[in-house]
Amino acid sequence: MAVEPASFQEEEGDVEEGVKELASTAHEAAFKPHFRSDRELDGDESSVLGRALRGFGAALLTLIVFLGNGLKAVLSLVMPNVDHYTTPQAGMQAQRHRSWFLSWKTLLYIALVIPLLVSIVAGISYLQKGRMLEAEYQELVTTAQNKFRQGQSVDATAAFSLMNEANALLTQAEQIKPDQPEIATLRTQMADEADKLGNVQRLYYLPQLRQYTDPGTDLKDIVVQGVELYVLDTGNDRVYHHRLDDLGESLLPDDDTLILTARGQAVDEIVVEDLLSMTWMPAGGSRQTSDLLVLNSTGLLEYHPNWGITTSALASGDLLVAPVAVSSYFGNFYVLDPQANTLLRYLPTVDGYSGSPESYFPVEQAVNLTGAVDMAIDGAIYVLFRDGRIEKYLSGEPTEFNLAGLDKPLSNPVAIFTAPNEEVQHVYVADAGNQRIVQLNKDGSFIRQFKPRSGEAVTFANLQDIYVDEIGGRLYILDSNSLYVGNIPTE
Repeated sequence: MAVEPASFQEEEGDVEEGVKELASTAHEAAFKPHFRSDRELDGDESSVLGRALRGFGAALLTLIVFLGNGLKAVLSLVMPNVDHYTTPQAGMQAQRHRSWFLSWKTLLYIALVIPLLVSIVAGISYLQKGRMLEAEYQELVTTAQNKFRQGQSVDATAAFSLMNEANALLTQAEQIKPDQPEIATLRTQMADEADKLGNVQRLYYLPQLRQYTDPGTDLKDIVVQGVELYVLDTGNDRVYHHRLDDLGESLLPDDDTLILTARGQAVDEIVVEDLLSMTWMPAGGSRQTSDLLVLNSTGLLEYHPNWGITTSALASGDLLVAPVAVSSYFGNFYVLDPQANTLLRYLPTVDGYSGSPESYFPVEQAVNLTGAVDMAIDGAIYVLFRDGRIEKYLSGEPTEFNLAGLDKPLSNPVAIFTAPNEEVQHVYVADAGNQRIVQLNKDGSFIRQFKPRSGEAVTFANLQDIYVDEIGGRLYILDSNSLYVGNIPTE
């Protein structure tokens, strides 16, 4: 029995209707509202994540219905229909081939549906990934907040540990959603709490007095005597001379003594070479004048504002290998040389320090000065080591000095400062590794620490030296080849 052409038209119409039904079904499944009871709505409000998961389930169900209808329509187009097969008759073969033919309109429907399906799958996947990341972000921030709250009810050591954990969680949260105000707020709160626990006082007045920009600059020492201020640059081997204003808050204009001495300069019978360290030498003992002493690899330089730069006798220079610091007390001149494992004391003579030096330590006492970076004297001598140790000696013998109470051990300390009690009541350490200046009692117990306030250009990450004027309430600081002045906060 032959198949009439009308049968093909009806079949093609069925296919088109199927595709239209597919689009209609998807539209209704995607946009038909889902009505729920008040009890269900109240339950949904208690969980954002629950609503997100139900939304994803509804979208996934819509996609399944859509894909199912689409697959059914496509299969009806490409798979042979057993109802179309009849007993072979003349002309049947040609009619069967016609039943496989698809109109341009049907192909257009298919071309439109496939990208739509892909877009829906990609969109749902993107939304679900976003919801998962948002949930992870919220969990990280909430956990960090909880740890911070826990830290407020425990001892300082445990509190710092919890805040470190909270900070690590916030770092993870920032990788998901950077620059979030709630993260910045929590970090500020933790920083304030850390300051409170660590007895940190911020230096709110910290102007830059001078920046040294010459290539090769490497500042090492700062000495202040009244309004005279001296800075040693061991990188370019020169000493800068400045004068402070009456308030000690700014520098007067430079004059012809800006560079007090420098490499290559001829001073009396020597030529200046490597400048190593410097100190202010007050009158005392048999010494009648107060002057700036600068240790040079070719001898000792002496400067006085009234008669300028001269040389001073220094005996037994061959005993020194690589001095790192010099200091003074009651007219005596001290040189610390870790490589030679010695701390030498020079007594004043008429022409300077021409007498043979003596070891500060008794001959029978074994002392290891390896790693020493600086020293300070107030009658006792305090030796600072790079590993954070401070050893105190009195008359060459070790005396009690217990470094205790710090929230963090010293890390890469670079300078130590003190003076006799009538001038300075405390010991100060420039701790570059922890970006701070630490104030200690002279028995080693911790008092407080100074840091720049947040947002300052100076961070104390490259501290080089400090000079403390407790009477005038000033801190003079060398950091990153710049000179700063700050007020000592009241306790």
